[in-house]
Amino acid sequence: MRKFTKITAVLLTVLLLVGIMPPNAQAVGSTKLIALTFDDGPSAANTGRLLDGLKARGAHVSFFMTGQNAKRNPSLVKRAYEEGHQICSHTYDHALLTNLKNSDIKSQLDKTNKILDDAIGYDLSYCLRPPYGGYNDRVLSTANTPCYYWSVDTRDWESRNANSAYNMFIRYARDGSIVLMHDLYGTTVTAALNAIDTLQKQGYEFVTLSELQVRRGITPTAGKIYFDVYPTSHGTDKPLTAPVISYQQTDGGKKVVIKGDSRARIIYTTDGTDPTPEHGYRYKGAFSVNDRTIVKAISVVYWNGFKSGIVSKKISYTTLATPKITAADGKITLTGTTAGASYYYTANGAVPTSSSARYTGSFTAVPDTVYTVKGIGGGYYSSASVWATYGASGKLYTDVKPGIWYYAAADRAVGEGILELTGTKLLPHSAVTRAQLVTMLYRMAGSPTVSGDMPFDDVPESAKYHDAVKWAYKSGITIGCGYGKFEPDELVTREQTCAFLTRYAEHLGKDLSGLDKTAIDAFSDKAAVEPSIAYSVNAMCALGVVRGYEDGTIGPRYPITRAEAAVMLTRLEDALK
Repeated sequence: MRKFTKITAVLLTVLLLVGIMPPNAQAVGSTKLIALTFDDGPSAANTGRLLDGLKARGAHVSFFMTGQNAKRNPSLVKRAYEEGHQICSHTYDHALLTNLKNSDIKSQLDKTNKILDDAIGYDLSYCLRPPYGGYNDRVLSTANTPCYYWSVDTRDWESRNANSAYNMFIRYARDGSIVLMHDLYGTTVTAALNAIDTLQKQGYEFVTLSELQVRRGITPTAGKIYFDVYPTSHGTDKPLTAPVISYQQTDGGKKVVIKGDSRARIIYTTDGTDPTPEHGYRYKGAFSVNDRTIVKAISVVYWNGFKSGIVSKKISYTTLATPKITAADGKITLTGTTAGASYYYTANGAVPTSSSARYTGSFTAVPDTVYTVKGIGGGYYSSASVWATYGASGKLYTDVKPGIWYYAAADRAVGEGILELTGTKLLPHSAVTRAQLVTMLYRMAGSPTVSGDMPFDDVPESAKYHDAVKWAYKSGITIGCGYGKFEPDELVTREQTCAFLTRYAEHLGKDLSGLDKTAIDAFSDKAAVEPSIAYSVNAMCALGVVRGYEDGTIGPRYPITRAEAAVMLTRLEDALK
């Protein structure tokens, strides 16, 4: 605001100061509100210090900026907006609008609004204070936006004295006042901050023009000018509260509910970004989200002048517990599930969907079937998909499926107790040790009782395979590795396995002398067989226990795997019948 050029404006100010206002700062009602306004800025020299002081005091004001100064100091415009102050127009070059044509008035405002929009980053609406307090009906109509005069003029623009401006402020301010100051002057900043300190101690809140009006039940109207907003019987007089975000679990995901001030609309986002005039959704009722995210919300009466702070809520999703498939008495049962959640299963190896069979309790298992289970929906993240093969043995496997070359033999060996599982794992590709192989043969023989001393000093009595090794020795299936050693942890090769199996067959009285002596000749790597074991390898080939690889080799020196052992042992069983 500059010094008045029209005597009518001066007279009006005098009347407002001395003819209408009470002699001391007063308030009506329990909530005391003041709208402090600053004209003519922003000022590179003073507005930053003013913003610092306002932020420290939790006070909000309204800035009537000229387009010229806003263009020079766009960062101050943006900062003031982002810190919750109301940004308003004071024309581009402080023009006396009553002297302008309508088109020129509109040009002044449009040009300034564009500068403010560019600085803030959004297309907003701006109220107006006509420079010099000069207005008439034509100006108000052409401006077509809410306009504001003042009820307290601190005359800081005239005195340039901090104490004088402070005293004028304190003397005439009352509840509902619109106070005029100018952030062009350092003395004004000092006076304003000191006055805020004094009046806040008396219970005053410093709010924007929009907030003052809304809290007093007044809707700013385009083409109308306001001098003050004294208490009325309208409105709640309460500050705007920030929204409250909550959520609960439903079958459709997380149901998000946002509650806020009835005077405001709620704008929210679901991607963790801040809601802005150009980004966000207007809240119209509960909505669902199906992923972990951060919901942010703000209560907005006017983006420019009266809005709450932004609140956020992290929407956390619980992942359904991964089920465990168990089998007993011919039935499949799930354990370890999340209570009340839905789990689905398939019996063909496919990953379940919500259209698959829903698990409602134990069900009869079908042999040689792969069951796959997954928890889905109910407002949870889906569980991991797990599967298990139910074998004819009544056992579950989580590392082998029907159709692979060793499956039937392995399941048979497990069912007969020849092979043991590690939990639900067959471990088909694990190499077999000497101790493990004689244990398989011992079980295949029915785990007979053995007596006598252990001939090997590397097989302790506490070893799980102790009786099996003793039985194998006494049955002539092994003589050890010399020097009183059995070497239980040494891996056994395919040709060594043939030797063990041949001796086992002979122990059971199988006459192998009449077997084809040339059976081994069918394999291209027969020369790689240890000569002392060639007889045994040939015997197992002749019996059909060993059939070699697809490439025509026998692989005599390869360590035997659990899968290969299961196949060879069950074939031997059949050959010995």
